[in-house]
Amino acid sequence: MSNVNTAKSQPLLSVIVAVLNGAKTLQDCIDSVALQEAQSHELIIMDGGSTDDTIKILRENNDKISYWESKPDFGISHAWNRALEHVKGKWIFFLGSDDRFASKDVLRSVTPYLLKNKDRFLIFGKVLLSGGPLDQLLIGERWKWSKFQRRMSIPHQAAFHNKALFEKFGKFDENYRFAADYEFLLRAGKALDPVFIDKTIAVMDGNGASIRNSSKSFREFRDAQIKNKVDFRFKIELWHLFYQSRYLINRLYGEQ
Repeated sequence: MSNVNTAKSQPLLSVIVAVLNGAKTLQDCIDSVALQEAQSHELIIMDGGSTDDTIKILRENNDKISYWESKPDFGISHAWNRALEHVKGKWIFFLGSDDRFASKDVLRSVTPYLLKNKDRFLIFGKVLLSGGPLDQLLIGERWKWSKFQRRMSIPHQAAFHNKALFEKFGKFDENYRFAADYEFLLRAGKALDPVFIDKTIAVMDGNGASIRNSSKSFREFRDAQIKNKVDFRFKIELWHLFYQSRYLINRLYGEQ
């Protein structure tokens, strides 16, 4: 099951949303894209075969969506890879179905950076967590390879990917459920050298899958580092232990 809207032929940006049984939050997500003051973008939604009202919402919003389809998939990275086959924009943004743009002017304020930095692989800003144990935490800071090789320091929901990044390094590794974005960006190594924008791009659900499954997420981050040989194995293991312990301590004291 799919739908194609050919109204926008050459957008600057392609916004990709992967969803599965996300009827409770999907409409807010769609609206946050549709209400953007800058309109040089398209919205692509990949549904993994929802059994709730997700399909109904997609049909009701046909005019706001450039392309959507609904069929079983093998996880979010598989859905992202399928969506990449339909993008028309030079830049690609991944928004969670339970996330939303922080304000109506996000894309308008980011557009000059996208136009100015056509040869850069990645541009990113900040994400605000909403709900959960880290409620109201703002994530995002200037990029340093020395930090990125140890942990995922780029908030995925605030990252604008140049299409050339996928053309050079391929698609997401579908063996990863929580760290597919990190593993993919690690392939570029120091050459990633992203542009940082000191602006809140999106509001992210603080109870999302990666946060609910923090232990599995940390293990996948470690595996991605090992796969891409970012450092000596013993250092990777030590940093993995450090960051996992710090997260658990912060969460413990944050809930008190």
